[in-house]
Amino acid sequence: MADKSIDFKFFYKLSSLYEALTLSACDPVVVPSGIGSKGLHVFSHMFYDCMEDEEEGFRIMEDRKRIAQEDIVNHFSFHEYAVKAFYSIDELANVNNREGVVNIARELAIQLEQYSGFTGIITEHKTRLEKKAFLNYPVCFRGHYFQVPWYTNLAEKSFNPTISESGVITEAIKTRYLGNQFLTVQGPIPKITISEGKDSGEGLIDTSLRGRLELTKELLRRAGFKIKLD
Repeated sequence: MADKSIDFKFFYKLSSLYEALTLSACDPVVVPSGIGSKGLHVFSHMFYDCMEDEEEGFRIMEDRKRIAQEDIVNHFSFHEYAVKAFYSIDELANVNNREGVVNIARELAIQLEQYSGFTGIITEHKTRLEKKAFLNYPVCFRGHYFQVPWYTNLAEKSFNPTISESGVITEAIKTRYLGNQFLTVQGPIPKITISEGKDSGEGLIDTSLRGRLELTKELLRRAGFKIKLD
């Protein structure tokens, strides 16, 4: 009999990463909300076009276009790669290809490190722009839960709670470790869909990772960005 606890832990980690990237996808088009304590939290930011002073929101975006356009392009490149990776994991899981699932997950973990690790885009962005930095290390805030019909546990998702570069590295290592454990399991892969959230294919209103990227892309265009984001 397959060890469902190992399957659960592996997919739980991937689902937590998916939640974190769904949030970070919008980083280029959100600004501090002024709500609550300082730092990054669930209510700390809002879309630039929701600011009380709308012109100020557009001024902030103009500044970002001037100082960090390449960062935004690189940000999109990683997140669009992640969208495809999660879809591939779903497809491979549906045909019981454990090795294929793990290979994609391992590569995703490597790309995550290159995106936001010690020498990655995020660290360089924060070092260069300091107080004007707007890209953050991916994090999954409390309040999201992972539950599947084939296992009794209900687990609160967690990813990089320290919101740090070292936290990202730790999570990438955990993902690879759990992938290795997942490969040892004998038996079919339980029914699972990592690419969660509404994903109708219509774009802006979807709450999936793909949908959040489409919304971010549209808000960038409204702010005058003419860069290729596909």
